[in-house]
Amino acid sequence: MSVKPTKISNEQARNFLVADLWKLFVFLQSIGQVFGEIVAKIKYGSKISAESYQCKAEYILPFEGKWTVANGGITKETSHSWDLYYSQIKNIDYLRKIWYD
Repeated sequence: MSVKPTKISNEQARNFLVADLWKLFVFLQSIGQVFGEIVAKIKYGSKISAESYQCKAEYILPFEGKWTVANGGITKETSHSWDLYYSQIKNIDYLRKIWYD
C-alpha cells in the first residue's frame, strides 16, 4: 500500500511557511533569553537579588485606558517569573480588554 502525496494550494503552502518562520523566530528568541540569563549569572553572580533590586530608570507605560494585569508582580508570591534570573525580575504582563461590559 503506497501513500499518495497530497496537493496543497499556494495559499496553504504560504501559511505553512509563515507558521514555520514564526516557530523559528520564537525558538531564536528563547535561545537568546537563555543565553542572556547565562551571561547575567556569570557577570553578576549573586550580587543582585530579586528582592533587593531597584530599577535605575523611570518608566512610563506605553498605553492608556483600562488594562488588566494577567501575570506578574513585585513579590515572589505574585510574580510568575521570579525564578528566572535577571531578565524577568518583577515582570508584569498586561492584557487589554477588547470587549465592553
